[in-house]
Order: sequence, then C-alpha cells, then structure tokens
Amino acid sequence: MIPKIDLLWNLLTQSEWEALLPQAPHMTAYQQHWAYGAATQQLGGRADRIALRAGDRCLGLVQLQYRRWWRLARMALAMRGPVWMAGVSEAEKAAAYAELRRSITRPPLRFGLWMPEADDSAALGENRMHRVVTPFYTATLDLLADEADLLAQMHGKWRNRLRAAERGTLRTATVSPNPRQYQWLLDAEIRQQRSKRYAALPPALVPLLQQHAGTDSLLILKAEAQRELVAGMLFLRHGRSATYHIGWSNAQGKRGGAHNLLMWQAMLRLKAAGVRWLDLGGIATDHGVGLARFKLGTGATVSRLCGTYF
Repeated sequence: MIPKIDLLWNLLTQSEWEALLPQAPHMTAYQQHWAYGAATQQLGGRADRIALRAGDRCLGLVQLQYRRWWRLARMALAMRGPVWMAGVSEAEKAAAYAELRRSITRPPLRFGLWMPEADDSAALGENRMHRVVTPFYTATLDLLADEADLLAQMHGKWRNRLRAAERGTLRTATVSPNPRQYQWLLDAEIRQQRSKRYAALPPALVPLLQQHAGTDSLLILKAEAQRELVAGMLFLRHGRSATYHIGWSNAQGKRGGAHNLLMWQAMLRLKAAGVRWLDLGGIATDHGVGLARFKLGTGATVSRLCGTYF
C-alpha cells in the first residue's frame, strides 16, 4: 500500500527545523540548514522549506533553492536533500518524491532537479526520474573516534607532515568570528577563485550564514611565521556536522605543512564541540589531484552521492 504523504510548505519555524535535522542518522550538508536558505534569500534568492510527513511521522526535510533556466522557466533545486529521518522505507521515499514532483512541476516552477545526500536512486527511478549528472564523490571524517584512532587512520606521509609541522616554527590560533577579523581569508579566497578559475560559493555568503546560524557556526584558524600570516582555514558548523569551506596558504605555509597542522587542530576542536561528521568536500581525480590527496590523507572515507536527477 502506497503511504499518503503530506507536504508542509514553509510551516516550520527555524527552531523547529533545527531541532529536527539532528535527528537524521547521518551527516547533513549545510545546504539543507536554515541559515543557508536565509543567507541566499538576502542575496536575492528564494528558499522553500518542506517537511515530509506520513500521518504524525516526520519522514524528512528538504530545502529548495531556485534557478532561472534560459529565462523561460524556473527550476527547483534540492542540494544534498531530502534529509531522511531514521526508519524511512523505500516505499515512503518513492511516495514522497512523487508528491514533491507533483507539487513543483507546475507553472511558474516547471521542473525540479534532485541531488540527494542518500542513495535514493531506487526511489527516484520508481518515479521515472533520470540521472542527468553522474555520481558525486565527497570525503567525510567521522570524528566519533578518539584522538589516537584519528591519528592512526591518517596516511603515513600525511601524519609525518603533521608531526613535522608541530615541531616547526609555525604558530597557530583561532580567529575571532567577527567578520572584520576574518575578512583577510575571504579576500584570499576571492583571489584564489580568480587565479585558479574555479567556481565556489561567493565568500560574501559566509557572514550572512553566520548572521543566521550564530557566532559559533564558524571555526576559523590561522597560522603565522614570524608574525606574518601564512595560512588559514574556515569551517562551517551546522548541527552535528561541519564543512571544510575555505583553505588558503602561501608558499611558506605550504613548505611548513600549515594546512596539515590547521586541519588536525580543527578536527580536535570540532570534536570537542560535539561535531560528529566533517565534510571535506568533493573528490576529483581528473583535476585537483593534490587537493584530493590532501583530503584523503586525513583518513577520510569517500562517500558516493548518487548524482543529479530530473
């Protein structure tokens, strides 16, 4: 029997949304957190938040963003969602996708794109949705392990570089979450995006995310040599998960292993703050091999997201 699914559009408050997300049994990406939708709205975007229910059970949550397609139609985009609660069956997932599709594929929205965190390929296929972008791979660290196990699971060369950096002359510290105090790192990220020609979230989004998620939603670390900045890292905290968002290092910082040192210190700080999962971001072997090697060297597990469906 196909379960009856109800969609609650924009009825939950921020506190209700944020209370439900941590109940998911797996990592939740920042794109499904309230602050991300609120921040994109401040930049002129639109976000809809939907609770998926079957009777009195909450099956999951999904936050939609919107894009214009060739100036003719709008598409609703679910990035790393829906977020499913524990115990949701494949039949319930399929019924939820069917109801979501019926709700958004009408003027002026027209169509939706789904980029789920979980492997929802069976439920999507049952609704005759087709994959239009190949699977995506991301590196994830489970911070539940104790410190000794986190060190043991690192690749040997990565750990050796960390130990060398700890013995070196670099000095590290946390940076105040006051946006004026970490603007230098956002500026460095802008320069990196231009020089290396890669697309990423606009750095201006970071203070807006913090505005809606609170001052403890950011972890910013810096490394100095002779009182000069040589490296920095910025992490987004969202519920029981965190995301490695920005990393910058100059030549001196790279030689000294600053990123190994900062990443390790971030792991320990996030773990102490109650963060369970650290998302290090996408793994691409056709380009950015050095960055992929750095992420995997931490001992992270590679997760396969099933792709984008239409």
